[in-house]
Amino acid sequence: MARVGHLEMQKSIKLSTYGVLFLATPHQGGEGVHLAQIMTRVFSVVSYTNPKLLEQVQRHSTWLQDLQARYNSISGDFETVFFYETYEMAVPVLGRVLVVPKFSAVIPGAVNTEDVRMSADHRSIVKYPGSTDPNYERLSIRLRVLANKAALRVEQNWMRWKTIRGAELREQQVSDNPREFRLGLAFDRMRNYQFVGRERALLRLDRIMHGTFPDGNSKLAVLYGTGGVGKTQIALEYVYLSRSKYSAVFWIDGSSKDSALLGVKRCLERIVSHYTLFGGAERNPRYWQVKEALDRAVKIENSIPGPQKSEPLGNGWPPKAEQFQVLAEAFIDWLSYDNNGHWLIILDNVDDIESFDFRELVPVTGNGAVVVTTRRSDLAVKWDAIEVTEMDADEAINLLAATTKLDLRGEHNGLSRSP
Repeated sequence: MARVGHLEMQKSIKLSTYGVLFLATPHQGGEGVHLAQIMTRVFSVVSYTNPKLLEQVQRHSTWLQDLQARYNSISGDFETVFFYETYEMAVPVLGRVLVVPKFSAVIPGAVNTEDVRMSADHRSIVKYPGSTDPNYERLSIRLRVLANKAALRVEQNWMRWKTIRGAELREQQVSDNPREFRLGLAFDRMRNYQFVGRERALLRLDRIMHGTFPDGNSKLAVLYGTGGVGKTQIALEYVYLSRSKYSAVFWIDGSSKDSALLGVKRCLERIVSHYTLFGGAERNPRYWQVKEALDRAVKIENSIPGPQKSEPLGNGWPPKAEQFQVLAEAFIDWLSYDNNGHWLIILDNVDDIESFDFRELVPVTGNGAVVVTTRRSDLAVKWDAIEVTEMDADEAINLLAATTKLDLRGEHNGLSRSP
């Protein structure tokens, strides 16, 4: 069995397994006649039998008991189905024998299990005359149920394992960053503790963020869907779930170039504040580069006549365009330093790409990752994308229950759905 410290290949098998089906497997040996005798009689005519292995498959075998104990320790990670025979089988010399009775076909103490009675002997339990055979139907129904649930569970297994197993590695990677780059959450948005559901989107987003991106560029994922469907909340929940993986997380409102300008300015102000708290800022050229960019942006702002201060940046007003360029370049330069890795940028509500090209704020280095939320489905063509749709009925009920603090599951179960 694959436990921590065992081969990674064994662990990968365990994480990729949702259900286990045992068909008349002798977990506790046979009853009455020694099981080795039965197997030898049955199979020696057609194939070679290993007597040493068969000697282990007997009742009260310490080898079998060890296997049972080891399976029980991980049985909670699987759905297990035990199929057992009910008909005796004709065995040469020995007569008719119930080869693997129920007590041996089932592992006592295992959890998440189901025992299934099969109208068959030890030979016919895995042989079916057709798809309408009752034994075949019992097996196929359970296979379909397990298969329908397996994909999501396996994804969750791998995400959970990466979180647990990779915690030390991620902490080491982040700690390898000089302290000057470790800002943590560099924004003021509070977590939504009533967030529920959206597991598939979160799993997919995490997989993109920790995959590879062509040409060594920053990893970029697009969350797209209609307005109000929950794109921003998914991005926010991902940030709080994954914050230990990143040295710094920045949030920028990308709904317009003006809002992006303000967002970049706030990011740089956070960086300057961090340098001040970190100490030694006056001797650090990277601090002065950011500080001078902010000071220059202020001078540009002060030079703009009063009536023009409200002029939208998207209209190409030269002073404001220069201000954006100064701040954006300083921000990208800071993100692009070799020792500055594992940062994350959320560009939220990037819907008007004609007036604001969000790529102006995406470094070409592979140091970090970017998540874009948008209503624009055309952005899904070029980058890894996740379509965010409306909540399904279960997610909606769970959200309503979380916000109202009411137990609505009973009422929901009584509802009839429209086709």
